[in-house]
Amino acid sequence: MFRTPIWLVTGFLGSGKTTLISRLMTRNWAGERVAIVVNDLGMVSVDAQRMADTASGLLELSGGCVCCNIQDELLFGLEDLLQSESAPFNRIVLEASGISDPARIAQILESEPLNEWVELNRQITVVHTIRHVASRGAIVQIDNQVKGADIILMNHYDEATEECRRTARYAVREVNSLAPIIAANYCRVEIEELVLAAPRVQNRDTAHTGPAVGWKSCRIFFPDPVDQVALEEAMRELPETLVRLKGFLRAETGRILHVERVGRDLYIEYWEGTVDPQVVGALVAIGASSLQELTSVFCFMPNVRMEYDTSLHLH
Repeated sequence: MFRTPIWLVTGFLGSGKTTLISRLMTRNWAGERVAIVVNDLGMVSVDAQRMADTASGLLELSGGCVCCNIQDELLFGLEDLLQSESAPFNRIVLEASGISDPARIAQILESEPLNEWVELNRQITVVHTIRHVASRGAIVQIDNQVKGADIILMNHYDEATEECRRTARYAVREVNSLAPIIAANYCRVEIEELVLAAPRVQNRDTAHTGPAVGWKSCRIFFPDPVDQVALEEAMRELPETLVRLKGFLRAETGRILHVERVGRDLYIEYWEGTVDPQVVGALVAIGASSLQELTSVFCFMPNVRMEYDTSLHLH
């Protein structure tokens, strides 16, 4: 019986998972039937919107993590996807949430009944070369993601200093001495490197630690078009406790802005692709502690309001 191969893409928030998948979809898998499963902590999947135009099938799993509180959604979602009119697929790419435990996801995929339909082909972990060492000390999931990888993609490599590269490589090798390391910038990598780099390593340590307690998520709604300059100034004042901010807003020019903040790095650009009008006008914020202080940052913008994702209960 044919089992659809799954590529599991993991990596901490802002490492470049969505960028990697988008590049592979547009450059390498053209003509193939590839389904994408996107797991996002927030109640709205911004990343899924970025890939909607290129996927043969798309499954959005939002409001938690498939390794713990929304496992059933993964099971039933994959079943529906494989029985949909878009099936069969050459492969499925599963983008895990940024704080997921890949070992637990692998257990789910390799257990009945999913192991009758799909085969976990390989796990690719994307590492942010510049931030990796500083982040891993505080967030246990980062080492777990590297530990289970069959391939490690060290992203933002060209932007890092030689010392930063060396310490990041050492940190990676501390927990995974076998997986091939591929250095890249903006996830520019050829599909052949990922296909030929390594087969799936079986019988990895599957100890499950679960996502860290304390992660918070909220949505910030902007019902009115935004001044791009004022938005950028406000976003530079956001607290360090905010790990990720992303979404689509309408600018005063009438065009749609794609907005992302990863650590202290800010990206605001006009969006030329397709986006669901229902998700335009909101940013999803993810942080390791209370996000209440975001209110004061955006309070000068008219009619802005915040809504906390009370369903985000991770264990």
